[in-house]
Amino acid sequence: MKSISTILATILIVIIVVAIIGLTYSFSVVLFQQTAGSATNQTQQTVAIVGQQVRIETIAGNVVTLRNTGTQSINSTNLGVFLNNARVNFISDVTTINPGGFATITITDLVKVGDKIKIITGIAPVENVVSYNPCGDAVLCLHSDEVTGNIARDSSGNNNDAMFGNGSVETYPTWLVNSKFGNGLNFTPDTTGIGRIKLLNISSIADKLNQSDAFTIDFWMNLSSNADNYIVSGINLTNNANSLLVGAMIGASDAFQVTLDNSQTILLTNLSWLNNSNWQHITIVKKDLQFGPTINTTIQVYVNGTLYGNLTVTATPSQRKPYIATNGLWVGNDQDVIGGAFDINQQFTGYLDEFRIYNKAIL
Repeated sequence: MKSISTILATILIVIIVVAIIGLTYSFSVVLFQQTAGSATNQTQQTVAIVGQQVRIETIAGNVVTLRNTGTQSINSTNLGVFLNNARVNFISDVTTINPGGFATITITDLVKVGDKIKIITGIAPVENVVSYNPCGDAVLCLHSDEVTGNIARDSSGNNNDAMFGNGSVETYPTWLVNSKFGNGLNFTPDTTGIGRIKLLNISSIADKLNQSDAFTIDFWMNLSSNADNYIVSGINLTNNANSLLVGAMIGASDAFQVTLDNSQTILLTNLSWLNNSNWQHITIVKKDLQFGPTINTTIQVYVNGTLYGNLTVTATPSQRKPYIATNGLWVGNDQDVIGGAFDINQQFTGYLDEFRIYNKAIL
């Protein structure tokens, strides 16, 4: 009996040993496969990272042209864009940047001469210092950093300084110290109903806009009134109609409006951010698009770099060009006749900074 028991025990031990060896082998094979797979994935990731390289080709204000100098395609959403070492939002004209391809990104923050722009993707960041003046392409550029006096100086080089009021009343916006960028303008309540800023050399601005099939209005605002706030009013040469009207209506609808030729309107509603006492970056772009013999006019509204509204219509001559009267372009109120008939209930109340007009589409 003992010999049989010994034999059975020996057989049992052999079976257990074989099972352990088998399990060990299986575990080793799985571990090897996982390790090999992980190494392959890491290698592929490393190759992808190394292959994602960009170069900054040009910088024009807040518009940066990139070139993919690597071997891998780059999704623009994976780019890290920094302004003076602070990460910023941006808009890209393409989603995928193929090897050798280009992308144009627009930074949705104010970019000044001397600022550092850094792009991060792949293994190495690229950095350039801005040497281009964004006011150089503008027909009007108000930094509003003066603090004293009643004139906001134009930095575009076109001498289109902006004077407070209409020259016959003493109710003006005041200077805002520590605005969004440097100083700015504070539009306090006005019981006279007079427009806030009158643009000097208005004929120069009107002529440039009237001769162009495209324009851009770009500014930062912080609203503080639960009412109609008209920010830009450009009235027609002949019939006192608004060739251009930009306004924000705070209240039940919380709406933002852009009207062209007194008829074509983008009306964005239910915008909770309008009345949150925060700074908002507004960019309005008007441009023409031609499809064969048909010319369409497109109006686009960007808020903090995001496209909020887009309207395209078959363009009439007056929609293609605004036809603003010489004394008919005002900031801070709506006008019902050229340079007058301002409505106390339609004045802009809040803060305004870095107001710029271009006679071209910058986006």
